[in-house]
Amino acid sequence: MGITGAVAIAAIITARDPSRRVEVLPVHGATSYELNVLVDGRSLGSAEVARRYGIQFRGRTLLTAEGLRSIVRTRETAADGTTAFVRLHVHLGAGEEEVWLWPES
Repeated sequence: MGITGAVAIAAIITARDPSRRVEVLPVHGATSYELNVLVDGRSLGSAEVARRYGIQFRGRTLLTAEGLRSIVRTRETAADGTTAFVRLHVHLGAGEEEVWLWPES
């Protein structure tokens, strides 16, 4: 079974149950996100965000929200003399959204 689209399904077979009950649980699928980045008081455009982080400023990815945060942390802790202020919006589904800010407080 492969990961397809925005939903991945994992089947867990419970061997202790004589009927070998199968439960279907959602696992991580595609994550929608948007990065807003300010460097030296200037908002970065989509090409600049892509160069800085190696990902598009807005899109869908199979990375988790933590994976996206890790990309920002790794890039921003590298010494290049600039300071970025980042707002990462991650859409969790069902209308829920997580907002994460860099630098972290």
